[in-house]
Parts: sequence; structure tokens; C-alpha cells
Amino acid sequence: MERRVRALFPDAPSERIDFAGLRQVFLAIEYSEAYDVHAERVAEAPGRYQAATLARLEDAGRMPGWRLVRALRERDRYAEEIAGLLDRYDLLAMPTMPIPAPRIGATEVGLGPLTALLVSLTSPWNVLGLPALSVPAGTVPADGGGELPIGAQLVTRRGAESLLFTAAEHLTT
Repeated sequence: MERRVRALFPDAPSERIDFAGLRQVFLAIEYSEAYDVHAERVAEAPGRYQAATLARLEDAGRMPGWRLVRALRERDRYAEEIAGLLDRYDLLAMPTMPIPAPRIGATEVGLGPLTALLVSLTSPWNVLGLPALSVPAGTVPADGGGELPIGAQLVTRRGAESLLFTAAEHLTT
């Protein structure tokens, strides 16, 4: 996947981003916000939730408050780090997902739970409030034959959304 995205930007320098750390920040904030919205319904009508969803919400309800406070502080640190990258580069480009599209109904793949993988490269931009979009980046061979499309994700600073659209148009025409 990374090779396909790099092919779209062959002269661009490579930078490393701590996606694992950003993921932990995202999860702490997401869990807190989700439980805030669902706490009463979980208590009054837990049967209205699918088992996996209820389990995640119950886990969120047991999360200590200090984790949210720490996550908010870490989010600020990551925001400064990414702002530094966006001071040097107009756009960041990376795969939209770390894996090709999964089979319908799959919940687990070799790298772990599917839900976490599907958002692992997009959730950092959500938690940091940065604009991002995905554009077609070619195909990869599918298990059992054929090809699956993959995407390149472009990210920029707040207020520069027009740059994303211009770049996307350039890449897809």
C-alpha cells in the first residue's frame, strides 16, 4: 500500500508519525465521548445494543477520568508535532488503510481486529481536527484473483481544504 501511495509522490520526503500513540489518544477521547452519549441507555436498556458494542461501551464506562485528561494533553502535543510537519509541507500523503479491502463479514485479519485497522490511519486526523480526504491510488491483487482498489489519504492544515480538493483533482485526472 505504501509503495502505491509513494508512486503518486515519488520525490516527496518520508516522515514518521506515531500512529500508535495517536491511536491511544483517539481511543481515550472516543470512549469518553461515546459513553457520555450512551451512559443512560446502557444502564436502562442494554439489550438494545449488539454484544460487541455493549462490551465496548461498558469498557468505556470503566475508563478512569485521568486517561481522558492525559489524552487531551497528548492530543495537544501531537497537534503541535503535526503542525510542524504542515509548516514544512502543504500536504501529508499516506495510505488510507493499512490493508486492502477485507472480505464482507470479516471481523479479524492477520494484523488484528478489523474495526481498529480500518480507522487506524484516518482517526488521527479526526482527533486532531484536520481536513483529510482519500483518492484512488491504484489496485492490489485480491485473494482468489482479481484486483482491489486502494486509496491515498491526503491531509492538510485547517483552512486549507481547497488545497486538498485541488490536489485530489490533479491526482484523479
